[in-house]
Amino acid sequence: MMDELLGAGNTLLDYGFILLVYAGLFVAMRQAAPRLEVGFRRSFGVLYIVWTFGVFITNYLFYRLGFMSFMPWLNNFIHSF
Repeated sequence: MMDELLGAGNTLLDYGFILLVYAGLFVAMRQAAPRLEVGFRRSFGVLYIVWTFGVFITNYLFYRLGFMSFMPWLNNFIHSF
């Protein structure tokens, strides 16, 4: 069960480290990128939600179709969102 969720050989500590890396990338990109204009925030939110759910579902479908190897559920969630 845990191998399906986390992937073979992965621990919660491994995922914690990856989340720290993502947090560092978020901070770095926030410093370099301009702020989103108020008029585009709703459009950005809709695109973000549609894109992330689409990527999450497509990763699993590509696994089922044989185009890619299985991506553990937690890894797919973190990567997609």
